[in-house]
Amino acid sequence: MRIIHRMLAAPLLCALLMLLLGASSVISINAMGAALRELFEQRFNYVLLLKGLENGLLQAHAEAYSLFTALDGLASEKVAARTAAIDAAIVRTDSQVQAIRAANDIGEAERAVLGEVASGLARYRKAVSTALDMATVDPNMGRSGMQTADDVFREIVRAMSQAIESQTDAARERYESAEADARQALLMTAAILVASLLLSIVTSFFMARRIAIPMADAVRVAGRVADGDLTERIAPQSADEVGQLLMALARMQEGLRIVIGEVQASVRNVEEAAHTMSGVASGVAETVSQQSTSLAGISQMVSGLTESVWSAAERTEAVVQVAHETSQTATCGRDLVLHAAEEVRHIVSTVDGTANSMTALVSSAEEISGFANVIHEIADQTNLLALNAAIEAARAGEGGRGFAVVADEVRKLAEKTATATSQIQRMIEQVQRQAREAAGEMGVARQQVESGVSEVESLRDPLRQLDEGAHRSLENLRELSEVARQQTSASTEIAQRVEQISQSSAVSSSAVERGREAAGELEHLARGLTETVARFRC
Repeated sequence: MRIIHRMLAAPLLCALLMLLLGASSVISINAMGAALRELFEQRFNYVLLLKGLENGLLQAHAEAYSLFTALDGLASEKVAARTAAIDAAIVRTDSQVQAIRAANDIGEAERAVLGEVASGLARYRKAVSTALDMATVDPNMGRSGMQTADDVFREIVRAMSQAIESQTDAARERYESAEADARQALLMTAAILVASLLLSIVTSFFMARRIAIPMADAVRVAGRVADGDLTERIAPQSADEVGQLLMALARMQEGLRIVIGEVQASVRNVEEAAHTMSGVASGVAETVSQQSTSLAGISQMVSGLTESVWSAAERTEAVVQVAHETSQTATCGRDLVLHAAEEVRHIVSTVDGTANSMTALVSSAEEISGFANVIHEIADQTNLLALNAAIEAARAGEGGRGFAVVADEVRKLAEKTATATSQIQRMIEQVQRQAREAAGEMGVARQQVESGVSEVESLRDPLRQLDEGAHRSLENLRELSEVARQQTSASTEIAQRVEQISQSSAVSSSAVERGREAAGELEHLARGLTETVARFRC
C-alpha cells in the first residue's frame, strides 16, 4: 500500500461512517416527519371533524329544546320553519359523517364508529321529528318523545367521545413510538459517531506506525551514510514510497562505494603525477630564466638598431618634405607665369577692343558733329523765317499781331537751338580730341603689353624644366624614404617580436612557477582528499 493510501485511509473511513451517520439521520428524520404528518393530518384532523360534528349536533339539539320551550307562543308557520331548520342541521351533520366514512385515510375502527354515529343520527332525526309533531298536539307527549331523542343523542355523543378518545390514545401511542424512534436514532447517531472517532483514531495510529517506523529506518540509514558508514546493508521491507526511498539509498550507497574506490585510486595517481610535475617544473623554470636573459640582450641590440634606422628615416622625410615644397613652388611659378601670360593676352585683347571703340567713338563724334552743323543751319534758317514772319506780321497790322507773337517765339526757339547746337559742337570736338588721345595711348599700351607677353613666355621653359627636375628628385627621395620606413618597420617589428618573446619567456617563467606551486598544492590537496576519503568505511 502506498503512503498516500495509508494517509487517506482514516479520512476515508471517517467519511464512510459520516455517510452512514447521515443516512441513519435522514431515515430517522423521515420517520419522525411521517409520524408528525400522521398525527396532524389523520389523528388531529379526525378529532377536529368529530368535534365539529359534535358541536353541530349540540346546536341542533339545543335548537330543538329551544323550540319546545317557545312552542306555545309561536305560530304554526314559524314552528314548521324552525323544525325544518333543525332537520336540515341533522341532515347536514349526517352528510358530513357519511363523507368522513367515505374517506380513504381512516381505519376500519373509525369507519365502524362513524357507522354507529350515522345510525344514531338517523334515529335521532326521527325521534326529534316525532317529538316535535307530538308537541304540537300534546306538549306532554312531545316531552316524552324528546326523552327518547335525548337518549339517542347521548348515545351519539358517547360514540363520538369514544371515537375521540380512541383517536387520542392512537395519537399518544404514535407519538410515543416516534419519540422512541427518535431516541433510538439519537443513540444510533451517537454510537456511529463514537465508532467513527474510535476507528479513525485506531486507523490513524496504525497507519502512522506503518509510515513512521520505515521512515525512521530510512532516516537512520541516511544518517549513517552521511557519517561515512557504508557497511550496513539496506533491505527494503515494502514496495511503497519508503521502500523505494530505501532502495534508492541502497543504490546510492553502492554508487558511493564505487566512487570512493575510484577516487582513492585517482588520488594516488594524482599525488604521484603532482610530485613528478613539480620536479619537471623546476627544471623548466631554470631553462626559461636563461632564455629570458639572452632575449633581454638581443632586445637591447635591436632597440639600438631601430633607433638608428628611425633617425635616418626622419632625416629622409625632412629632405622629402623640402623637395616636395620645391616641386610645389616650381609648379606654382609655372602656373603663375602661364596665368600671367594668359591675363596679358586678355589685356591686349581688351586694349585692342578699347582702341577700336575709341576709333568708333571718333567716327560717331564726327557724325554727330555733322548732325549738329545741320541743326545749326536749320536754326539759322528758322531764325530768318521767324524774322520774315515778324516783318510780315508788322505789315499786317492789328490782324497779324498774334502771328507776330508766334514768330517771335519761333525766333527765340531758333536762337536757343543755335546756342545749344554750338555747345554740342564744342563738346563733340572735345570728345573727338580726347578720343584721339586715348586711341594713341592705347596703341602705346598695346605695344608695351605685347613686349611683356614675350618676356613672360620666355620664362615658361626654364620653369618647366625646374618643375620636372623637382618632381624627379621628389620621386627618388620618396623611394628612399619608403625604403627607410620599411627598414624602420622591419626593425620595429623585430624589436616587438623579440620583446614578445621576452614577455612570453617571462610569462612562461611565471606560468612554470605557478605550475610548480600548483603541483605542490595539488599534491597537498591529494593528501587531504586521501584523508577525507579514508573517513568512509566501505
